[in-house]
Amino acid sequence: LHDPWLLHDMDLAVGYLLEAIDSGQSIFIHGDYDVDGACATTLLAEALPRLGPQVGHHVPDRFSEGYGVSVRAIEQAARDGYRVLLSADCGSSSHVAVRTARELGMIAIITDHHHLPQQLPEPHAFINPQRSDCAYPFKDLCGTAVAFKLICALFGKRGLPFPEEYLDLVATATIADVVPLRGENRCLVHHGLQALAKLERPGLRALAEVAELVEGPWGSFAVGFGLGPRINAAGRLQHAKLAVELLMERDLAQARIRAQELDSLNRSRRQVEKNIRDAVEVRLAEDPQLLELGLIVEGGEDWHHGVVGITASR
Repeated sequence: LHDPWLLHDMDLAVGYLLEAIDSGQSIFIHGDYDVDGACATTLLAEALPRLGPQVGHHVPDRFSEGYGVSVRAIEQAARDGYRVLLSADCGSSSHVAVRTARELGMIAIITDHHHLPQQLPEPHAFINPQRSDCAYPFKDLCGTAVAFKLICALFGKRGLPFPEEYLDLVATATIADVVPLRGENRCLVHHGLQALAKLERPGLRALAEVAELVEGPWGSFAVGFGLGPRINAAGRLQHAKLAVELLMERDLAQARIRAQELDSLNRSRRQVEKNIRDAVEVRLAEDPQLLELGLIVEGGEDWHHGVVGITASR
């Protein structure tokens, strides 16, 4: 594992967060609606309160808020008294949201891993290993791993032990986000799968039950095809907050209820995806000359926005 302090702006982010914590300011976490975003949000929402602050979190609605940091959510957070915006797995392209947060008097800290646009937003601290000025030696961390690095730095600064209890989330996100399983990612996943196989997190235990996964040892297949699609189904068909609520649930009975809901959404997702794929295949069968082209474009007015991307991949 590489030193988290090698990430550009890590010193600024830790400084701003500790100053906010010491002065009693609350922190607002804004995540994303996929597995990586849900795991990163959960990790930060569970770890930061151990340092003392009041912490709130939000994951956007894919259909009404779209991708990236939501301006609407930032405005509401400011009205609710939050003084720090901390993004998880998003924000590298959120120019308007970052500017809005600053205009509303909030400290804006971005943690992300996505490729960068030509023009960058201007938060108070911007942690992303993809930055050209970032000396971090491994560029392929997922968003949850970047958030984990921030917690490692914060915990180290405050004399807390290495936060290995969150490696189950890091492994789940790293596999589900399909980042390369090499270098540091391989190390994180190796140890994370060992932690995950114990199923100490009620939400993941309940998901493993509905996915009919036996207790470990597990490989990446169990996460990529068992846990990941069910966590993703929340953001694809309804709202990713369902996934975050499951991951944060401490009561196993309640977790099982939530896991059943995600499993049902995943079955619906598969059917919706099949319907779209069948429609495309019918069109191609009717006009086979399309198959000779280098690119095929199809669309349908009633095709579900949360599923068209994965259908296109297939």
